[in-house]
Amino acid sequence: MRLVTNAIEVFEGRSLEKGFIGKISAPGLVSMAVSPSHLLPVKMAAFTPESKGRPASVRVHQFPQVANATTASKTLQRSRVRP
Repeated sequence: MRLVTNAIEVFEGRSLEKGFIGKISAPGLVSMAVSPSHLLPVKMAAFTPESKGRPASVRVHQFPQVANATTASKTLQRSRVRP
């Protein structure tokens, strides 16, 4: 897996020559994490920070079902402290 601008590209095995087999797109995507398990399905988390009034979010996807279908998601809203 590789993080590119606004997307995660998923490759088969360690071969980059064949090109990516799936792509997860999200505007503003800045980081990702992959589960340490080698058993399928492998889980990937994609983080998008807060931007222009939109709260930050984390979306979880599964491999090999790489389509833009989200397995789970969480919106992270900043709490406001009143003086």
